[in-house]
Amino acid sequence: MPSDQVVYRPKPSGVLAVSGATESATSVSDAFYHALVVDVIVDHNHPEYAKKDGFNVGDIKFRGFSRDNTLEFEQLDWASPMDFEIKQMPLVGETVLLYKVLSKFYYYRKVPITHRIQESGMLKVDELLDQRRVNSLSSAAAGGEEVDATPHKFGSYWLPDIRVRPIKHFEGDTVIEGRMGHTMRFGSSQMDPATDSMAPNIILRTGQAKDIQDKEATKPKYFGLILEDVNEDASTIWMTSNQNIPFIPATIDTKSFYRSIQNPPGKFDNATVLGNSDRVILNAKKTHVMLFANEEIYLNSFGRISLDTDDLIFMTAHKDISQRASRNIDHVADKNYVINAGKHMLVSVMDSVSIVSKKIYVGSEKDETEPIVCGQLLAKWLNDFLKAHLDPPFHVITPMGPAPLHPQVRKGLIAVQKRLNGMIDAEFNSRDNWTMFKNEGPVIELNGFSEGKQFESENNKWVLSDKSYYKIEPNVNIDY
Repeated sequence: MPSDQVVYRPKPSGVLAVSGATESATSVSDAFYHALVVDVIVDHNHPEYAKKDGFNVGDIKFRGFSRDNTLEFEQLDWASPMDFEIKQMPLVGETVLLYKVLSKFYYYRKVPITHRIQESGMLKVDELLDQRRVNSLSSAAAGGEEVDATPHKFGSYWLPDIRVRPIKHFEGDTVIEGRMGHTMRFGSSQMDPATDSMAPNIILRTGQAKDIQDKEATKPKYFGLILEDVNEDASTIWMTSNQNIPFIPATIDTKSFYRSIQNPPGKFDNATVLGNSDRVILNAKKTHVMLFANEEIYLNSFGRISLDTDDLIFMTAHKDISQRASRNIDHVADKNYVINAGKHMLVSVMDSVSIVSKKIYVGSEKDETEPIVCGQLLAKWLNDFLKAHLDPPFHVITPMGPAPLHPQVRKGLIAVQKRLNGMIDAEFNSRDNWTMFKNEGPVIELNGFSEGKQFESENNKWVLSDKSYYKIEPNVNIDY
């Protein structure tokens, strides 16, 4: 990393005492040391890992100030972590405290010499001690400046990021702070300027807000303090007992925001658990994912809200179920679709109502005793019936033999025939209700969901056996 991307503070006096051309360390007891980290076994990639079958993960090679100045790198001792349950491995170049227990060295955390969150390295000091370049080391210490850090490596791959800022501490807080911009605060509501209470809170955060280093509070210096930002931090969980969280919902600018909720919160205060990230996933490997609320459960999205299942979807309500859409509501079932109403069923449409089926029953489920008349066919049949009686020569049988219709009867039949008016305008034909003579079945595209089975693969990952498990058409627009 270029030297202009890392800020290095002056080394505190007293860390390495210098007197003329002779190096000396602060006087300590035989069981208590401070030393410089020169190597760390982080994982199996380290050449020392195989020598102890991995039992040495977390061990550091160190150069004790004063005691190890004349030793080559290969001659230096190893130390194990004092706390094996909570590990905080130091970086190369950092200083640690050492304890000697039963002739074995153990280290206990790093010494925050530079007060930097990401690293507290005494850069190139190991090289100087190894080579016993007394004059250079003495000059660096006497001048209160660290040696040029450009070639310094904190390990095999780790590099500092100067954009990471330390978190602001309030009186009484307990803060756990990582190197890369993640924190855990056991604090109180005093961080909220609008409250004067001391209600407890816990805030977990990973990934500080983007470009936080450019804000006025942090811009002048590397040690500028920042606060957690519930809206801008990469991922965060806030657990509060009595505090207003300045949270801005992602859908606040949508037309659907708070549209159907009955009691929308004006602010996010009181006892609250709030999580915010680019993606939130809840997965139950065995049984249930459950949501319970004393008032409402509210879902709001810029895009779609989808429910898919391989089994059943149940919706029950003690009162009402309401569905509304500014465009279409589509209900498609591969088999049966049943609607039951205890009292009335009202269908109110501004334009038209279409019922398409091979058979349509009104008043029963399957009774075919009385078919519905097709108006145009009836008009045609009646017209043919009248024509057969009106056409000459004879249509009446009398004791005297065949005879024509009485003129008055013929006149009446001709009047009825005119009223049929070619079937279309027959008076018994509805002007706004139609039925289909052929009863052609509707064209319905089935969902076609495949059954889908899960099987366990490598690394305990579960996959579906059918890649087309769900049929999704994200760009379908239905315009009738």
